[in-house]
Amino acid sequence: MQPETVKIPVPEDYPMDAHQIVAFSRRLGFPLLMVSADREVLLDCEWLSPAEIDRYRRHLTMLLQ
Repeated sequence: MQPETVKIPVPEDYPMDAHQIVAFSRRLGFPLLMVSADREVLLDCEWLSPAEIDRYRRHLTMLLQ
């Protein structure tokens, strides 16, 4: 069973705030739910295949460096 959401940590010194990260990610086509109070990106995985989850996780992790 695949997870409904995947959490990806956002570095403390990342130059965008939560709203900017969500807006930017959605413009790129990522199925992003939100950035949590713990500065974690929550990726909506409900309708994604395991391969898509891995791809989005890798891409978001690279973008958030």
